[in-house]
Formats: sequence, C-alpha cells, structure tokens
Amino acid sequence: MVVNSQNGDLFTIELDDQMIAPEFDSAFKVYDVAFGSHVLNLTLESGQQVNKTVYLKNDVEHWFELEVDSLNSKISFSNTFPVDQTDTVSIGRTLINQPNPQLTLTDQNPGLVALLDSSMLELDSATLDSLAKLDFSVTYTGTRGCIKPISDFSSKLSQLSNEEFNSRRMKKINTSLKGECLSVAQLGSVISLFEFEDHKLEIVGLLKSSVFDLDNLSSLESQFSLSRNIEQFNTIINE
Repeated sequence: MVVNSQNGDLFTIELDDQMIAPEFDSAFKVYDVAFGSHVLNLTLESGQQVNKTVYLKNDVEHWFELEVDSLNSKISFSNTFPVDQTDTVSIGRTLINQPNPQLTLTDQNPGLVALLDSSMLELDSATLDSLAKLDFSVTYTGTRGCIKPISDFSSKLSQLSNEEFNSRRMKKINTSLKGECLSVAQLGSVISLFEFEDHKLEIVGLLKSSVFDLDNLSSLESQFSLSRNIEQFNTIINE
C-alpha cells in the first residue's frame, strides 16, 4: 500500500488504531498489509486527523492520496497495481514493514524496511545504494508507450485540482498533459479528480496514447463501477 500527500504535506500513519509510522513524511510505502478492510488514519503536523476505511485486495498494491484542505481534508483512492508490476522506488518515501519473517529490519526502527528482498542480503552497500536510486522508468520492464514519465507532474496535478469547474479542468488537461509521458499511476491521479465516469472515460481516451507503462493500463478499471463503462474502458485501452 502506498500513501502520498498530493502537495507534500507531512503526516504520520495509524492502521487499525495501531501507529505504524510515528515519524512525519509526505510519502509512505507499507509492505505486507493483510487483504480485507482496514481503517487508515493520518495525522498532520497541525494535529488534524484524516481517516478512511479502505478495502485491500489480495496480490494488489493500492495507492491512496492525501488531499489537505483547511475545510475538508480527505484520503482518496488513486490506483492499483498487481504486486508483480509495482515500482521498487525507495528514495523519497518511508518504507514500512508489517511483520514478515522473510524481511530484514533496521536496528534503528523495527518498522522500517532496510532491504526490500532477502536476496539482497549478499549485496554490498554500494550496490544497494545504486538500486535504491532506480526510479520506475528504469525498473519497469513491460511495454512502454513513451520514454519516461514527466517529473513535474505534481505541480500540474495541483493546478488541475485547483480548478473549480470540470470544463476548465478538461481544457487544462488538453493544454498541459495531452502528449506528455504519464505513468498509469499519474493518469489514475488525474482521473480521480473527476466524479463522473463519462469524464474519466474521456480522459483515458485523450491521454492513453502517451502512457509509459502500458501493461498497467488495465488496473484503471477499478475507477469504474458501471458495467457499460467498464466495457467501454476496456475497448478504449485495447484500441
């Protein structure tokens, strides 16, 4: 499970009333969370608390975003990925381990993962440092639709979220994101800004030609609930 702050706000994490990340950060990746229903509670530096009941599927990595507002902060679903296709980026986020005997933990904090996989135990520190710096554009091995996802996506997403009306938001997507290389996670964040599934379908059709990790496109199906829209979504991504 990945939890990010949309605008870089710092927070801690409680899961099912248990503190699992007591130190503030703006991005966390939590390993080995049991599938099923959980209560996710985030506490901001200001003391404000934001919670959401989430349902996690087995063998799927779920992404959530914290949107901070003085009146109505919330946790929003962002995207899902099959666990064998998730990114392995460790730099820039706090890694949290839920108890698993196959993982090695740090001495400083028993909740932070020092090594992502037991096979790394034989690697020296220099090699581990190099691996930690690899981003998704390097670790993804599937079919690619463009060279590398844009690096200034957060600012573009923030501009979109600040638009009050969907019509203006759609125009801004046409001017700022059409033709830009996006990961499926980034595309999912854009889609999540819209409530109506017709708008979501329109965005997928508009931006899918410049998606980086094409093999992950099908994971966006979870953004749709109506059967006719799910069918249309699959038609669009397979055209």
